[in-house]
Amino acid sequence: MSFIAPLFAFGSAAAPAAGAVAGAATTGVSALSILSGAASVIGVLGSLASANAQADSMREQAAQVELDAKREDNLGLQRRTAMKRELLTVLGQNDVNAAAAGIDISSGIAQDMNESAETAAATELSVDRADQNYRAAQLRARAANLRSQATAVRKAGALTAAGGILQSGITMYNRG
Repeated sequence: MSFIAPLFAFGSAAAPAAGAVAGAATTGVSALSILSGAASVIGVLGSLASANAQADSMREQAAQVELDAKREDNLGLQRRTAMKRELLTVLGQNDVNAAAAGIDISSGIAQDMNESAETAAATELSVDRADQNYRAAQLRARAANLRSQATAVRKAGALTAAGGILQSGITMYNRG
């Protein structure tokens, strides 16, 4: 094992390093075991870091999807407000047209036209509200799914890391 020491030693530190490696070899710990253990630790840390990065990314996606759901709620409110304004404009125009034609605006044809417009608007408002609720619910469900996946990825990363540590320990034990 003393042939490895000069590869890592510089200048006057070569002799003590060679002695340390030789001492480790006599105590039953080989340089290969040390390197294998270090590689296992690095692999475990890499596995955890990768899982955490992926989980963080999923959580950020979930947060963005939640914002999209809130935006959908706001857009739906804006659409319905515009529909109500349009209804008021139509009702006003119906009254103006009926009055200009000499028709009593409180009954008869003018009243029927206004009721028809109100019924149609109520249906459109109801459909728009249902569509908005559906789209927002889909977005919220997607966000919940992403958060659930993030949790699963973190757990899987921890289990993979634990498995790596156990496998490394078994390998070291078998090596003697």
